[in-house]
This record gives sequence, C-alpha cells and structure tokens, in this order.
Amino acid sequence: MTGKEKKNWFDELTEIFGWIQIMFSLTLIGLILGGLYYLYSPDTTGKIVGSTIVLVGLSLGIIWAIRVKKKYGTIWFVSRIMATPELDTKKDLTEDEKKEKNTDGNKT
Repeated sequence: MTGKEKKNWFDELTEIFGWIQIMFSLTLIGLILGGLYYLYSPDTTGKIVGSTIVLVGLSLGIIWAIRVKKKYGTIWFVSRIMATPELDTKKDLTEDEKKEKNTDGNKT
C-alpha cells in the first residue's frame, strides 16, 4: 500500500465522520422538537407528529450533509464552524499598546 492510498483512505474516513456530524446536527434539532411536541401531546397524534418532525430533521440533515460534501467537503465545513477567526489573523496593536511596548524597551 502506498502513501497516496493511505491518505485517500484516511481522507474518506474523516469525510464520513464530518458528514455524520453535519447530518446529526439537524437530526438532533428534529429529535428535540419532536420530543417536545410529544411531551405536549402524549397521545397517538403526538407520536405521529413527533415522529414526523424527527424524520423531517433526519431528511434535512442528510440533504444538507450531501450538499456540503459536494460544495466544500465536510471536514473543511466543520473546521470553519469550529474555527476561531480571532486567532486566524494577526492582532493589530492599538496606539496605546504600541506606546506601552516602546516604553517597556526604554527602561534602564
């Protein structure tokens, strides 16, 4: 097995995990909303409507995960969501910080 084949296998595995994370996000929302509806109406109608809400959340999660995978790639998308933009760029020093930095260097 060459290094390229290992990389492709690992890339596919991480893409699958990213896809599952994206899919579960909407499924979890549907599960919460469906469960809340069932708690509000704990009869047969509540079960049907609650289950339908969960299935809609699952379906939307699958559709969204497929679209993200085709457009960006799931790992890129998940990493952008989890990223901290403040750390991506260099911090610009304010005038006060520049002065403070200059005076610290001049102390004897």
